[in-house]
Amino acid sequence: MQKNSLFENKFEFIIHIDVTEITNKLIENFHNGTYGIICIENASENTVEQFGKLLDQDMYGRKKVTIGLEDEKGEKLSHDTNMLWHQDRAYSKDVHPFVGLYCICADIGSSPTYYLDMQGVYRDSSVELKKNASNTQCINSITKYMTQEQYPYQFKNKVQERAWRMKNRSKHDLVWYDKYGPFYFFSEAYTESDLEPLFKKEIYKEKYMYSHYWKPKQLLVYNNYKILHKRDETPVHVDRRHLRFAFEY
Repeated sequence: MQKNSLFENKFEFIIHIDVTEITNKLIENFHNGTYGIICIENASENTVEQFGKLLDQDMYGRKKVTIGLEDEKGEKLSHDTNMLWHQDRAYSKDVHPFVGLYCICADIGSSPTYYLDMQGVYRDSSVELKKNASNTQCINSITKYMTQEQYPYQFKNKVQERAWRMKNRSKHDLVWYDKYGPFYFFSEAYTESDLEPLFKKEIYKEKYMYSHYWKPKQLLVYNNYKILHKRDETPVHVDRRHLRFAFEY
């Protein structure tokens, strides 16, 4: 596809700032898709509230989800399993536009979080993939994930798990747009598509990726539509604790 003059060309995959450098203009640009990821140093867990309205995230409607530590119900979203490349809640009709991840602790041996720029992937992808993905919709489902890998949340019982699988599936276009151009809305975790082998061949390249090695008091906010993320398993004896937020503007 030739460059369309209607699209901006200043998209930045990631920027690093201190919490004191947050401005209204920076937040506006983030909302508009100028930045895929903003890494904020010296943040607190409340810093994310400057970026937008917090959204309910899970089956309990929580706006702050604990990862790697027990919540108020004694339940735990674990770090000790792999997470495939995904957008959060891609299996939902209403996908969260933005996500925040705040680091409480990440001891030596904890997995980094990996990020992937799907706008860059689209820009450089083959004519064949662009053509086949154009005007195509695919089911995204939690079941797809759970047939590939162990899901990191431990369900209370099989009834709860079956309900979660049945409820969490939705159809989405494979190609989305913002002011910086088209990007693929695809992940190996959730997207059911015959194009998966071609996607896997073309997207997993270092030039589209960023590996983030966590330190306490870091907050990463990222565009959940066009940035994929994943992590590897962290051994159970390693202290790796985060808070996850979703938000809109």
